[in-house]
Amino acid sequence: MSIFRQVPLYFTISCAEVFFTFVGKLEFFYEQARDAKRGPCSALSLVTVALGQYWSSLVTIVTKISTRNEVLNGYLMI
Repeated sequence: MSIFRQVPLYFTISCAEVFFTFVGKLEFFYEQARDAKRGPCSALSLVTVALGQYWSSLVTIVTKISTRNEVLNGYLMI
């Protein structure tokens, strides 16, 4: 099975994440939150995205280190 078969799936999920989830959260904060809370709510939303990116990096590093052996440099080729 080729990795290129997954490209359309990842592209579709990424577009849905950007256009619906992120934009929907910002729209919700600007419509439902009070004026004084719009900035902190948007900032908190972006902080959760950043923490998710850090978590993903940590999982990738741990996976690469834990699967390393003499023959291969790890399960992930990065």
